[in-house]
Amino acid sequence: KHSNKNNKSKRIDANDDTISALHRLRKFKTNRDVESAIVRLGRKGRTVDALQLYHAIWTLDGLKQQYRLKQHKKQKEEGETYDASDIGLQSSDGREVPPSLVRYVSASKLRPTTRLMNSAIDACSRSQPSARQSTAFETYEMATSPRNPDG
Repeated sequence: KHSNKNNKSKRIDANDDTISALHRLRKFKTNRDVESAIVRLGRKGRTVDALQLYHAIWTLDGLKQQYRLKQHKKQKEEGETYDASDIGLQSSDGREVPPSLVRYVSASKLRPTTRLMNSAIDACSRSQPSARQSTAFETYEMATSPRNPDG
């Protein structure tokens, strides 16, 4: 009973926000680690968790782009060096990203890749309800969209 409770606390919840997603990503050092986790979650039938982990990578990438733009602007204005946590980032829900996570965003090497997209689509294909097929196609469309700078 107790171990089940611990497993639930480690799961990514369906209403996960940006800050929580970033905290969960911190334990992954490489894209391969994230890929393994997505595949493992998909094989366990935890498709929602696998997809949220995949989307967390995109969230991180969006914050990295925001960071780079603000960093460039700050360097232009001030022309000096500064701590990464001096740059304020806003999550998609409008909350300020804590300084410790700003440092994580600036240093993280994680990024969206085709392998991660394939892992997320694989998790969808293993899911019981066929409704996940549309999610798989949406995942592909989002990742390969010409409007997406990484696509």
